[in-house]
Amino acid sequence: MIKFLNIKNESFKSAVKTVLFYAIYYLVSTIAEQFQKTGPCNPGLGMILLFFLPFITFILLIINLIKYKFYLKKYLKFSIIIHFVALLFFLSFYIYITNV
Repeated sequence: MIKFLNIKNESFKSAVKTVLFYAIYYLVSTIAEQFQKTGPCNPGLGMILLFFLPFITFILLIINLIKYKFYLKKYLKFSIIIHFVALLFFLSFYIYITNV
């Protein structure tokens, strides 16, 4: 565990980059929503960005899995876990919305 928290550790850098990606993406979509608001019949720019987030997450998960498996980039394991948890969150949110 202490090895993981080392700033120079590649796994830690990869995990921090992944979390920063999601934080910055959410921040950009929130700011974009202020520029073009969501109306009753048309989604705003922020909603469009949030709509594409599960697809981007899936693509990043597949890319990281390929790098992890075939290019032996073992430091990507925490990044893969974060993408997988985010994808599970989007899937559970979709299931919740469709059943309400």
